[in-house]
Amino acid sequence: KRVLSALIIAPVVLWMIAAAGVPLLILVIFCFCVSFYEWVGLARRTNKKNILIITGAIYVGLCFLACYHIRADYSLKIAILFITMVWVSDIGAYFTGKILK
Repeated sequence: KRVLSALIIAPVVLWMIAAAGVPLLILVIFCFCVSFYEWVGLARRTNKKNILIITGAIYVGLCFLACYHIRADYSLKIAILFITMVWVSDIGAYFTGKILK
């Protein structure tokens, strides 16, 4: 499932990053919404949910704002390098977790 979804989603994400402009903005807003939804779900499990929701909104928002500006202010090559570094470290963490489990 994960490999199949990656094969479908990765080209779409890469196209949106390459296209910049409105497609990139849509991608960033979508990713922010999904990430923030997950953050709120985790924050609700604690007794400090309100402060965690507020700080999470700021943290997640700034992260995706930085991603948008990396592509908007620099070249496509820098944006692809950044995304590749994130994907490679995420995949490495996934397989390391599988091995150590």
